[in-house]
Amino acid sequence: MQIREYLYGEKSVYSLIFITLTILVLVYGSLFHFLDYNNFDAPSYFGGSRLLFKLPGALDFQSRLSKPLTLIVPGFMEWAFNIHPRFTYWSQNILFFYLCGFSIYKLFVVIFKDTKIAFGGMMVYCTCQPLACFSFLILSDVSGWFFGIYSIYLSIKFLLESPQSLKKLWIIGFIVGIGCLFKESAIVGLIFLFTIILFNPTSIQIKIKQLSIVIIGFLIPFATSFFIIQHFYADSVIKRMHDGYKDTEHDTFMLSQLKQIYRVIDVYWFLFLFGLRKVYLVLKAKHNTVLLESVLLSIVIIGISMQIWPYLLDRILFMLAPFMVIIILYGLQYFANYKTILITSAGIINIGMTYAIYRFQMSGMILIGTVLFTLILGMIIIRIYQKDKTFIKV
Repeated sequence: MQIREYLYGEKSVYSLIFITLTILVLVYGSLFHFLDYNNFDAPSYFGGSRLLFKLPGALDFQSRLSKPLTLIVPGFMEWAFNIHPRFTYWSQNILFFYLCGFSIYKLFVVIFKDTKIAFGGMMVYCTCQPLACFSFLILSDVSGWFFGIYSIYLSIKFLLESPQSLKKLWIIGFIVGIGCLFKESAIVGLIFLFTIILFNPTSIQIKIKQLSIVIIGFLIPFATSFFIIQHFYADSVIKRMHDGYKDTEHDTFMLSQLKQIYRVIDVYWFLFLFGLRKVYLVLKAKHNTVLLESVLLSIVIIGISMQIWPYLLDRILFMLAPFMVIIILYGLQYFANYKTILITSAGIINIGMTYAIYRFQMSGMILIGTVLFTLILGMIIIRIYQKDKTFIKV
């Protein structure tokens, strides 16, 4: 018990997080590194970074220049030191992976005021398939996830502070604007902040003023970059969306897209359902209503707005993960003495079946993993029910 208290102490927990994230970097890098050699997107990132610095091999493909900040460091390192951008992209993504881990922990500490719960939430987030697979490929998704998490964290800090600072609103909007110049998924922070302002018990005039300040903060970096890239390179997010619609204009909603939705958190969906039950009871008791109402509305808004984006992929939908893990952590409250077992087993199943699918193209792994976790969860529920026949009603 004393060891556990020490590990989750305010100072030592950061060392524990760093060690855990380092182990995950080594494991995920070893398991999924092979995917990068057949990565369709890699040449467009190499070409985009080279185009910024006018290097050989420059090309504008998939509108990478519309989000230029992810290209700058790899392009500069090749221009100045002749380091292939592949290695810089890997290093850049590993840095953002660490930032995601620490930021999501800080987010959960602010919400639950408990380092053990927050560490468990970080483990849930970090053992979801999109983060494990795509953080170490030549892609920019992990940078967008970080800016999304960090802006959600700042939004909750804004909600809790008194008096609420208009300057902080401007800063959050600016950070989201910068994040969207890495990856558009950072917009999740802006959507969440809008819902916070909407549900916050203030007058309409104050809400309009706050929204205006956020939008101005967001547009300063985003609009500036938009016009510069449009002027010099004739590229933009609008062009990217137009090209995407042309690529997918004949696509229909299929079973594979349902799989993409499931793969956002994989077997954690079962705990998510328990979490919805718990959140309903919390809202019914009128506790933490602004925060949870904002979380739920953000999920709905992003879910609906995904119909605007031409590509429905698990790594795009993963922008929802911070909100979903919040609900999962509420669900885990039903399993007080079994949280570690559930998180560990779910994480291993998620990563294990992902590796089997990508490495060996094994069919039926999602079903096998789902059934396996259902059995584990079922045995735990039976064990709890034998001791307390009212546990799910609490």
